[in-house]
Amino acid sequence: MPRHYFLSLTATVLFAFCRGDNVCNIAPLLVPASPENFVNKVAKESKECKLIHFVRHAEGFHNEAERKAGSTDVLLFSESQNEFVDARLTPKGIEQCFALRRKIEKGNYQFAVRSVETAAPNNSHDIVVSSTLSRAIQTARYSIPWTPEGFSVGKEPPILGTDLGRERIVDFMCENRRSLSALRADFPFVSFVYGTPDKDTMFENKEDGDDYSLARQRARDLLTWFLFELDEEKITFVGHKEFFKLMFDDHFEGFNDGQIVLKPGIAAEYGKEKFNWNVEFANTEIQSAYLCPAHVFGGEEAQRSCKGIISDDDLAEQLYDTAVEKESTGPIFSKESPGKWKGKENSHAPVAEYDKMSKSLTISVPHGMSKEHLIEFIFFKRSFAPMPEESAIIAMVKQFQHEDYPATLKVDLVDGDREGAIIPYAFCNKHGLWRGETLYL
Repeated sequence: MPRHYFLSLTATVLFAFCRGDNVCNIAPLLVPASPENFVNKVAKESKECKLIHFVRHAEGFHNEAERKAGSTDVLLFSESQNEFVDARLTPKGIEQCFALRRKIEKGNYQFAVRSVETAAPNNSHDIVVSSTLSRAIQTARYSIPWTPEGFSVGKEPPILGTDLGRERIVDFMCENRRSLSALRADFPFVSFVYGTPDKDTMFENKEDGDDYSLARQRARDLLTWFLFELDEEKITFVGHKEFFKLMFDDHFEGFNDGQIVLKPGIAAEYGKEKFNWNVEFANTEIQSAYLCPAHVFGGEEAQRSCKGIISDDDLAEQLYDTAVEKESTGPIFSKESPGKWKGKENSHAPVAEYDKMSKSLTISVPHGMSKEHLIEFIFFKRSFAPMPEESAIIAMVKQFQHEDYPATLKVDLVDGDREGAIIPYAFCNKHGLWRGETLYL
């Protein structure tokens, strides 16, 4: 698959590969990289894990204003109107960026970097991802030295920008993103993913209620995208303090004197080790962690949900890649556009149904099944409000054999109470890929 920073993407949240009647929920798990111990050694040696460098943005004008005023009230519209919309870096913040860059280039952190002077191999980051807020993009640009393989030195290295990584959205005007056209004019080297709309529609949906559940889910979606959709194994992500707090609260506990332990949910022997972690991210601070599927560490819940389902990882990955390829290259048929297969739409177009009481999604195809002619697999794409339907991403793929009649995918949606769209697809070995009607939740 091509590297994602060369594409104008919609991102993917892949939560399961399935065969037969089973469902496997491969939840992401973070394990700090420091200090080295037997726990993160398991992650380091696993081919299923990735290394994520988390970086908080440098000082912005909103940080400076808050410090001088002694209160966050200065960031409200009632106090400063639009002065701090999508606040950018102060001169001090830009100095912080270059100071961080020098430290990285000197090898002050656990990862090495490509240096223009030494032309050393780039083994620190395979891709740099940023929040779509300007202060984060500026920090990624000025702080992180990297040159992708085959990329000309002297050009601006590409960065992925995603709304998923934005700061928790409250009433502060600094959380209001500028238009996509304005960002592209200032940062032409950024590829904005997830169907990023021109107007900031997210700021209208504040994330300050219900224990910040919307922002927490956004953090989970971001990590799932990192783990299951991005090809790169070492990712540098530039984000925001409060968003990081919510993200790490899912995985760590006991924030005392920079020491944490992993939350319960993995095998007991892994949960006793202490790690270094500062939840109060300072500007331009870097902290690194391994991102893994939970089953890498055993754990009763992980074993119960995954045992015996994915016995062949290569097959699972191949099935997902096939779904991506078919959906990307087409042709895609439907009841409205059956093309050369007119007359077969009723037996090939998948139908999606959702039961709100049980939060159960069922996708079925009224198609006969034989060794010679069958539905090979069904998958669906999922988008979440306020993201547009165009941002829908592959969430699950299920493979079938000729004896699996009727071809039916059924799964309980843990996020079924979230508004959004579900788009069903089915692939017939003789009549190609078919798209069903979009189901809106």
